[in-house]
Amino acid sequence: MTKVTEINKLAEVEGVESFIFVRRDGKVVAENMDNAVSMASTIVMSGLNCESMETLVKEKRYKYLSIERESGKDLIILSLGNFFLGIIKAQEYQSREILDATYSFLKNLMGRKK
Repeated sequence: MTKVTEINKLAEVEGVESFIFVRRDGKVVAENMDNAVSMASTIVMSGLNCESMETLVKEKRYKYLSIERESGKDLIILSLGNFFLGIIKAQEYQSREILDATYSFLKNLMGRKK
């Protein structure tokens, strides 16, 4: 199974309501959300803007961007090299819980052989 195929298992991570894995050019690689096409541009633009801000303030790479939503289903955006990962968290979870679980999932995924 390829790593791109395995990224779909992110939906099984506790607290991840939905996700979108998108290339920097906006092409959706994997997702499980209804509005993936419209969300892709939001994910890419947010990620690129954060990277620009990082350059302006000369700080280390940002770890994630979290956009709080009234519903409690916050949007978390991670920069992963040539990709961005957007996660809608389940309302009953804290962002830190989702981030810890997601980083663990990604570390495990990258440690596997093709």
